[in-house]
Amino acid sequence: LTHRYPAVTEDEERLSIPLQTMVLAMFDAVLVHIMNEVSPDSWHTIKMSLCEALYKKKVERTLEIMKETYADADVIFLQEAAAVFIEQMGATDLSERYHIFSPEKIDAKRDQNSLVLASKVRAAVAHTSKSMKTRAPNFYMNPQFEGQVQRRLLRMHRERHRAAAR
Repeated sequence: LTHRYPAVTEDEERLSIPLQTMVLAMFDAVLVHIMNEVSPDSWHTIKMSLCEALYKKKVERTLEIMKETYADADVIFLQEAAAVFIEQMGATDLSERYHIFSPEKIDAKRDQNSLVLASKVRAAVAHTSKSMKTRAPNFYMNPQFEGQVQRRLLRMHRERHRAAAR
């Protein structure tokens, strides 16, 4: 805990653990009581399906939602993305549809990485990765897309100048 939240002292961490355990046990007991009252025969099945969707298959489900629900989005902002999510997202067609801006150093320990996905079709990226670092030092253009983006920027720049000259 002190690694994740440096302001918390080791004493505070040590003293908080028994209290957290008791509060979580009470919370769980209340939830189990409510579920036994509301749906005594099926709540456990519902719980297991929620765990499957929200925990065990979180990455797959999130990618599915991004591909289906947000397929036409020009920009997608993601917070607290796990390193494994970033890795798996790069192996999907999302990496073909979006410029992926991610932290220069992926934090696999805390798994609290912020990402910006900008549509390659709709979003005109106006800065190279170098200027992006200047404007937002914690982000960089994923190197596998950098050449494509620079070529596209050059092409867009030339087209704008030709259009302005007409």
